[in-house]
Amino acid sequence: MYKEANPANYALVGKSEHCRRTYISRLNQVARLFSFDSYTAVPWNLLRHEHVSYLIQALKTRGVAHGTINTTLSALRAVAREAFNLSQLSGDDLARILKVRLSKGLNLTTGRHIPTRDISALVRVCEQDQGPSGIRDIAVIGLMYVCGLRRAEIAMLKVGDFDQLDSSIRFTDTRSRERVCWLDSGTQSALFDWLAMRNIELLDNEAPLFTPVRKGGRIVSRAVTDQAIYCIVTKRCKQAGVRRCSPHDFRRSFVTNLLENNVDVVLTQRLAGHANAATTLRYDRRNHPEISRASVPLCLPYSGKYRAK
Repeated sequence: MYKEANPANYALVGKSEHCRRTYISRLNQVARLFSFDSYTAVPWNLLRHEHVSYLIQALKTRGVAHGTINTTLSALRAVAREAFNLSQLSGDDLARILKVRLSKGLNLTTGRHIPTRDISALVRVCEQDQGPSGIRDIAVIGLMYVCGLRRAEIAMLKVGDFDQLDSSIRFTDTRSRERVCWLDSGTQSALFDWLAMRNIELLDNEAPLFTPVRKGGRIVSRAVTDQAIYCIVTKRCKQAGVRRCSPHDFRRSFVTNLLENNVDVVLTQRLAGHANAATTLRYDRRNHPEISRASVPLCLPYSGKYRAK
């Protein structure tokens, strides 16, 4: 018997590994709200404007962050488009679903700025690792902290993306845009050492830049996954005895460091690869004393009239 195609599966096609995991997580949350075990069991062909509106309101009532709500809406819109493409949803119903508005508002910032002392501790613990994974992890940390690369972008890098003469990395980001970032001497040295361990003369330009390392120091030829990079960060933080951080915290630190050094927001936006400056500003993790000092030149000319004696 013919089984109707699941538009949710089609909505995941072409997405990065990280995006697929995020969409599946959001769609599973939707499924549970409607008493289904999994997103694969949901009859998406019955999705309508009123269902999506109800979901958005239910998530707001539960105090879910605006960004998470909008990611859920993005996933539902993608599913609705695929349902339409599969002739399971009418054009009118699709149009109504697409008109559901994004959740607006600001939540308190998440994540953290990683101080220099924590970066130093992470590098030291990697240096103590006698195997090739130590050098590899220093290079990964450098690309996240100095260049602001996302973990999915690092996982996709090829050997040929590393321009040894120009000291740069040229790559395609998660939005299929070509970008270039310049390396500091430390990150560049770590990359040279990592490639030397793999015998760079024998590597093809299309070979993955970062690969797994098995127990015993055996280097595997396939590319690391973005989840593996997450595990690398978690492992090294624990070994170094520093406060836990995520790969994206390195990217937040990258943006914060640029802003702290008076790099203007537009240039910071370009270096981070953000679509707009508003996104860049959400990455700003400068602490409250610095924000307070920035407001010192502002002064209200009032000395007080009813002070307590």
